[in-house]
Amino acid sequence: VDSQRAEYLAPKIISLTKKLNRKAPEDLDVDFQPLWQLDKKEEADVRVKVAQADAVYLDRGVLDPAEVAISRFGGEKYSMDTELDLSSRNFSETEPKPTSEIEGLRSHETSPKV
Repeated sequence: VDSQRAEYLAPKIISLTKKLNRKAPEDLDVDFQPLWQLDKKEEADVRVKVAQADAVYLDRGVLDPAEVAISRFGGEKYSMDTELDLSSRNFSETEPKPTSEIEGLRSHETSPKV
């Protein structure tokens, strides 16, 4: 349902809003409220799982500590999405270079599905 709201409904709402209000900003965006919310215990459990996943990625050198810190706490609220900074990575001759598909990715969810 979330993807349908983002892919189908949001563009229609934005288009309609711009037609009805010619002064609407060009970068208008729609944020939908969640259909359900975790209670405090469930949210704490999810954060523990995300922290465990982050620890594994950090220990194995998959993520940089700054990426994790900025991704989790750099916005207005806590986020489970990890923002990758591929431009700061050093790829050796033996490592495969990122494809344009990977370079285009802005975020990667590191948390297990709850």
